[in-house]
Amino acid sequence: MDFLPTENTNYAGSYKVFSGLWPRALAVIIDLIMLAPMVLFCYVIFNSSITAAVFGLAVVIILAFGYAVYFNFFYGATIGKMVLKIKVTNPDGSSIGLKQAVLRLSVDMAFVALFMTGLFIALSDASPQAYVAVDWMERLGYLIPLYPSWYDLVASRYLIWLFSEAFFLLINKRNRAIHDFIAGTVVVNREFAGKNGQPGHLI
Repeated sequence: MDFLPTENTNYAGSYKVFSGLWPRALAVIIDLIMLAPMVLFCYVIFNSSITAAVFGLAVVIILAFGYAVYFNFFYGATIGKMVLKIKVTNPDGSSIGLKQAVLRLSVDMAFVALFMTGLFIALSDASPQAYVAVDWMERLGYLIPLYPSWYDLVASRYLIWLFSEAFFLLINKRNRAIHDFIAGTVVVNREFAGKNGQPGHLI
């Protein structure tokens, strides 16, 4: 599959086709704001009981990943990307498929699955009475010793993953993060994306 050119020289000067780090980062921030009601729901549920915390966190995570997969598959962009006028496409600017929308999130999904497993282990060892008897700050302190020994290792590896994503995005000419290479996608400024499944083009 052919790639779109990195710059559109049809303008006076040049105009980048592929979206850089800061628009993509800002789009993530906007998406997090959009998901704030779910975070509030998670906070309320987490404080009520251990059973509710397990159920509520699982629902919130499924909805959060579902949001990203749904919007990237059907629209090529989450709400944050729509606001920033950038779009996820194939290298030639055509629309991505469902498999690619899932693959873009596959590493994050794996890490979240490990985080949730660690949390479930901690919650399973917690006393229901002690859990609800303290406020949320004390509760976090109460749960920390109950996490499995491998949890900190996973957390440190996830930070390395996030920094690697940004690093790779900055060092290649098409601004592709590692998850773009995994899924075979690029992120372009919206005007260069194709329509109705067609390849993109310069304007």
